[in-house]
Amino acid sequence: MNIEKFIMTYLTKKNIYLLTLITLFIYCHLSNSQKLKLSNEIWSIYIETDNLELIAEPNKSIKTILNHPVIQGNSQKVQVKNNKAYWEIPKYKLTIQAELKENDLHLKISSDINQKLPIFEYHPDQDHQGYIVPFFEGLYVPDNNSLWQEIILNNHQQGDTTSSLSIPLIGIVKKNYIFNYIFISPYNNKYFWSKLNNGLKLLFEHNFTALEPYLAFELLINLSEKNLLSGAKRYRKILKKANQFVSLKDKIKQNPDTKKLIGASHMYLWGDTLLSHHNVKNWDNFISTLNLDTSIPSKIRASFSPEAKQILKNREPINEQQKNLIISELDESIKNISQNIDERKIILEELFGDNISKKSNWGDGLSVQMIKLLNKAGLRKLWLGFGSLQNGINHSEAIKYAKKLGYLIGPSYLPYNVYLQQKTSSIRTNLENYIYKACSISTKDNRQQSIENKKIYLNPHCTESYERNEILRMQRKLKVNSWYIKQNGMGVVLNDYNKKHPISQKGYAKTINNKFYWLINNFQIVVGSTNGNAVTAKNLSFAHGVQTPYFGEKDDALIQKNSKFFLGDLYPKYMPSLFFKQSILKEKYKHTYFNPLFRIPLYQAVFHDSVITSHHPNFSNFKFSNIQEINTILHLLYNTPPLYHLNLTTIKEKLPKIKKIDKFFRTIHAKLATLALTEFNYLSADQLVQKTTFRDQSIIIANFSDAERKYKKIKLPPYSVTAILAGKNHKPLQLLASKM
Repeated sequence: MNIEKFIMTYLTKKNIYLLTLITLFIYCHLSNSQKLKLSNEIWSIYIETDNLELIAEPNKSIKTILNHPVIQGNSQKVQVKNNKAYWEIPKYKLTIQAELKENDLHLKISSDINQKLPIFEYHPDQDHQGYIVPFFEGLYVPDNNSLWQEIILNNHQQGDTTSSLSIPLIGIVKKNYIFNYIFISPYNNKYFWSKLNNGLKLLFEHNFTALEPYLAFELLINLSEKNLLSGAKRYRKILKKANQFVSLKDKIKQNPDTKKLIGASHMYLWGDTLLSHHNVKNWDNFISTLNLDTSIPSKIRASFSPEAKQILKNREPINEQQKNLIISELDESIKNISQNIDERKIILEELFGDNISKKSNWGDGLSVQMIKLLNKAGLRKLWLGFGSLQNGINHSEAIKYAKKLGYLIGPSYLPYNVYLQQKTSSIRTNLENYIYKACSISTKDNRQQSIENKKIYLNPHCTESYERNEILRMQRKLKVNSWYIKQNGMGVVLNDYNKKHPISQKGYAKTINNKFYWLINNFQIVVGSTNGNAVTAKNLSFAHGVQTPYFGEKDDALIQKNSKFFLGDLYPKYMPSLFFKQSILKEKYKHTYFNPLFRIPLYQAVFHDSVITSHHPNFSNFKFSNIQEINTILHLLYNTPPLYHLNLTTIKEKLPKIKKIDKFFRTIHAKLATLALTEFNYLSADQLVQKTTFRDQSIIIANFSDAERKYKKIKLPPYSVTAILAGKNHKPLQLLASKM
């Protein structure tokens, strides 16, 4: 006889109490709901198994809700033993494991079905003080700050834990503690910020995908006393335990050229033409030659623009902009006459003769002349990048000379798996068009997947063979010792549901890391990329974009030409204003992204002795006129290299400042580059005097204030940085940013 029939047959109104007990028994039998407690001498955790509510109670402190329920089901098969718990929620086909060990609560959630599910939500409470967020290098986002809330909701409202965060963690700052949410599995996670009363709440969502059916949502919640670097240092230990951390020392063993990064300033050299206007000795004779009615000059002029032809006709003194226009159009015209670089050089030599310099000195930023100027200035350690592969072929003498002097040099290369949306089919090569169609990523509902910021990503495993052939071909010609692979280090990893080439986010990241390793292993190349986010950092030696991020793509004031905050564009080609124009930084970014009160060296606490990082190429040391001092002090405090954009027109103006920064940075980086950054402290009540400490107890102190301060007996001038290296024979080194 079943239970329902028994109840209907034998129970009367007098047995209501008994009926209630039986009903509760049945519910408990089916639900098995429990409020679990895991505890040790450090803290206690209370877990509601039906909805994943988590409450933490550190010893001698108040309770904190770590997860407000966003799901609701009936839990079953609950088991608890030795601070480990296991249960299931059949409604969502979830299996959950929780383990409390010392300061860590380790949660692992698996799903039997493919589903996108909100899992965690944190609400700020009365004890909440702010968030620690690894947007680029690292930020502290204070509670109840309207400017920060505007920045977060406008620029960072949602993101993922591989590309939006340089390391996969977020810290919750309380009065006496920090709870660090560390995503052990960073793939398929998204976060969403939204307003809640006067603060910001945070929701985490996970996509359980058939492309990686055994990959669980895995989160470590770490309890720390109030140390802003605690989460980063805990994550570093996790990487090391999983053999996912490769030290700079080991990278140097694998490729000895990597050592050349230590103490090196980073420079992008501009000017892609075979000749530059600096190579013309006599412009009157040069113009007269172009005006000749003989065969070669006539062919050259035939493809000139009306503006260039008018300059030739005027026969008047011309300015630098006009000179560069003539040189640029000459460069394109000569390609129409011959596709062979050596033939083009002969044509130019024979045509212009003594009116131009010797071909060994041709070029602008990438030229023997530039390399000599840098070396003569005493810049002994440099990484030099150039914009196009063809420019490297054009100026092989400069590459050879730079290598002879011990510099690292190589192209800034856009990989095959990244396409700019403005690169339409009409200007792609046949091979590029084929790859674009063959390797496009498909979403789960079979749509082509694209990413904002005008980029489309292709499947890197699908493009791999084409790209390797291209790199092989170009490396034979270039013979460089470094490659900067754009975009691939940003942590953008996607799921591809295309049946011809499916790949998971984890597989996507593995393919990118394998590419970097292939370059190192086959060519002894020093490899760098954009940002250097954690999932793609293992085989990178350097990265551009962590110290100063890319920002402002949604801010009209930064992209409109008539705005005083306009960042610039990609013209003129020989000196793009985006990289050479000095801009004014908007106050809201100055008081948030570049405010030393909110900056934290999170990334350096993990990767200082693994990946050497600098500014994003769009935002070099000299980009913003109103924060140059702060910007310089920040990167020197974190012991990261400066980054510049140079050509022969601008080098004389920039060189004095470059030399001062180089002297300070090269000295301290030589000592500290292979050491972990272990501590970050405020030395003053206003937090404007800050200190970083390294494994050998060397320290760097920054004074961000406009007044002199003191550290022990050492005077700290306004807007200065001071290095006190470990050892008996090291005197304090100082750089006064205010006097550069």
